Amino acid sequence: MAITLLVFGLYLIKQHNQFGTLSTSSFTGFNLTRSVGISNDLPSYWRNLEGISDLSINSELPKVLVRKTKATGATNFNHVRYLALNRQLTTHFLEYVKAAPIGQLVRAYLENLNIYFRPSSAYTNHVIVDRLPWRFAYYRVFSSPILIILIIIEGLLALRQAIVTRQILRFIGLAIPAAYIFAVSVLAERGENMRFKYFIEPVIIVFLIFQFYDAWNRIHPGAYTRTLIDRFFPYKDG
Repeated sequence: MAITLLVFGLYLIKQHNQFGTLSTSSFTGFNLTRSVGISNDLPSYWRNLEGISDLSINSELPKVLVRKTKATGATNFNHVRYLALNRQLTTHFLEYVKAAPIGQLVRAYLENLNIYFRPSSAYTNHVIVDRLPWRFAYYRVFSSPILIILIIIEGLLALRQAIVTRQILRFIGLAIPAAYIFAVSVLAERGENMRFKYFIEPVIIVFLIFQFYDAWNRIHPGAYTRTLIDRFFPYKDG
């Protein structure tokens, strides 16, 4: 924790001194308003830099904050005006959350949750993935509701094992990064941040397979080991 706080603490201080924000994203307000479905003024967002000229090159601000376009010619959404706009959107989001009925917020986040647990490879079209013959079988297992049920059951089994072996802190330490990505994807955006799911999806698959193997081995002790021995050493006695 000391090493983490030192490294990221210095990084956040640099962010605040140089850019005036502790966030690593310039889309914070935009993301938050989308998460609850109140970002209806998108055209004005995209046209936020219309009618202004680049600030003086002698400005004290870093160049990334004053250029209207990137080197590719695309809009520079890290422009200082976008940082200011996203602060306003963040304030708008907080005011909305305070005033909105609980039921309305719950429905909004349930919609995000529904998007999150769709098959990851089905978020967009893909010329290769869309032609894989086994993709529908994969979709059925690694999406709602089967994936949710598997994670809950095997998560409880892993927690029980952690308690029995007195490794609860290790269990929590491994679970926190995945829980953080899940929370950011569901609570802080609608759609766009679902790509963060790719960071933990391979880990989740390995976790499910490992827990399944562990449970099977408890029911049939040594069955898997005996199968390997019989296959690779068929003439070995004992």
